[in-house]
Amino acid sequence: MGLCVMDKAWYIKEGLRQLQDTNIYKKTTSAPFEELYHQLNNICTSFRDVISPQEHKFILHTPIRGYKVCPLYFLPKLHKPTITGRPICAYNSFIFENTSKWLHQKLYPLLISQPQHLTDSLSLIKDLTTLKLPPKILLFTFDIESLYPSIPTKQGLEALNNMLLNSYPKRLANCIYRLSALTLEYHFLQFNGQVYQQIQGTAMGSNFSVAYACLFLCYLENLQEPNPSLIYYKRYIDDAFGIWQGDEESLRDYLDRYAIKFKEFIRITSSISQSKVDFLDLSISIGKDFYTTHHLTTNIFQKPLNKYQYIPFSSLHPLHQKRLFIKSELTRYILRESSLQGYLTIRKLFYERLRARGYPPSFLKDCFDLVTYANRNSLLSKRTNTSKNVIVFKLVYSKFTLNLKIKTLLKRLHQSLLKDPLLSHIPKPIICWLNPKNLRSLLVRKNIS
Repeated sequence: MGLCVMDKAWYIKEGLRQLQDTNIYKKTTSAPFEELYHQLNNICTSFRDVISPQEHKFILHTPIRGYKVCPLYFLPKLHKPTITGRPICAYNSFIFENTSKWLHQKLYPLLISQPQHLTDSLSLIKDLTTLKLPPKILLFTFDIESLYPSIPTKQGLEALNNMLLNSYPKRLANCIYRLSALTLEYHFLQFNGQVYQQIQGTAMGSNFSVAYACLFLCYLENLQEPNPSLIYYKRYIDDAFGIWQGDEESLRDYLDRYAIKFKEFIRITSSISQSKVDFLDLSISIGKDFYTTHHLTTNIFQKPLNKYQYIPFSSLHPLHQKRLFIKSELTRYILRESSLQGYLTIRKLFYERLRARGYPPSFLKDCFDLVTYANRNSLLSKRTNTSKNVIVFKLVYSKFTLNLKIKTLLKRLHQSLLKDPLLSHIPKPIICWLNPKNLRSLLVRKNIS
């Protein structure tokens, strides 16, 4: 949301404050990488009927400069009444970096099959457009406080194992469980020159953590008896949204019982309203039509602290990149604003913010003409392309790489491949421009020495 300059003494003090929690972290001297490598290899060898040789090699990757303990850094939560740091582990070059990616790839299908799982706010909007709402409804949201480090490892693994055995073949379920347990038990991180082992919860920054934490909450939710007053319920990681038919007292009682099984670990902060709630990037409101039938309207929600530091027009980013980010943002506004008037209001604000970043009116007019609110219904019904059949050519962006005309060369190469029956199935390659080193990458460090 903007550049943040912190006092180094406060940063270190906040980090040490969190690391003093002996229920989650304990001090150590180093990570036993050699022992962990042998354990990884033994598990992969034991389950070679479900782990291919290529996957085995991928999991046992060895970085050029060897395995490293995860650097721990903190992102300040400036929007909270009391500013604290959100702990993030840089998983690059850690011994379980690829194990975590493999586990995520195996667990993600199970996660998206859960009825309460929400992929993004657009999926929520599509759901809300089809809902038929009764009278006397309440909207509610809640979030789990410090979800990742709060999950008790023993109960978390039991929950994961239960869900795996009900969904996957036994051998694959056991393999995922063994690798998950190893990843959770031996997580090592470093802050201010000291090495720690995380003994509870999971690390934010690991690919595995997202699916693991979400599935743990799914397990808790599945333990609860269905409640007919709960008309709609979805959760995006640790943020939930629901619609309740009934009085506020019964809803509060329901929320109080949400995490009763692990109440010493899971704490929620909830919000209940008869009119409007903010959830993800949406403001969701209860409205009435001419026949007093309830329906929900949506608007863009933007945090008060947002500084709208868009790419300035003077940046060396190519014009097509600036044009596309403006088009994408306008499309996002169209999808999330359920009324034309709401869209026109946020569109005007967006225009003024871009002008403040140096964008000329003529350029903005061409960009804004690319989208129209009249296409909202077709955009909502458009299916997301989930095809993985794509080849990506990565290239660092600069004026020199632009002069290479790689796009033209790849197009010619693909056309020649189409002429060969054995190669015609190869998809058309796309270029992914990588950002070169910038001022931020030179100023921001993961380690505090």
